[in-house]
Amino acid sequence: VRGYVSAGWATLALRARAGALLGDAPATRRFFGGGANDQRGLPERQLAPFATAASGTQVPYGGLAQATASAELRLAIPGLPAGSGVVAFLDGGDVTERWDALALDRLHWATGLGWRLPTAVGAVRFDVGWRLNRYGAGEPHRDERFAFHLTIGEAF
Repeated sequence: VRGYVSAGWATLALRARAGALLGDAPATRRFFGGGANDQRGLPERQLAPFATAASGTQVPYGGLAQATASAELRLAIPGLPAGSGVVAFLDGGDVTERWDALALDRLHWATGLGWRLPTAVGAVRFDVGWRLNRYGAGEPHRDERFAFHLTIGEAF
């Protein structure tokens, strides 16, 4: 579900998604969150259940259930080309092994700021996400609070 409300130089963009897979699924079909188009407080595909490799490395293998929500306030900057501007965002989400393991009151939350610059191939985006919660032991990328993303095109 997506919605947009514009008022002059400001646009509020909202998005919510949820999904579940029934039965088992290979890693190529599972849900992965995190990254420039999802939960910007984490690197790409790092919001997922993890397995520990023999080397001790944590490896994401994906989940069977996902819930995410995002809000962006997009502000155009007068005097710059159309589509240029700054963005403030709030992203929340989680990926789990089972639908009943999703706790909407315990999502991974991140906030941040971004810059948009229009080009011939789409808007170039630079976003900096800051994790608000769930960054300690047992969480993906423990103790890392910031994530940086450089991409082309809008998040949603």
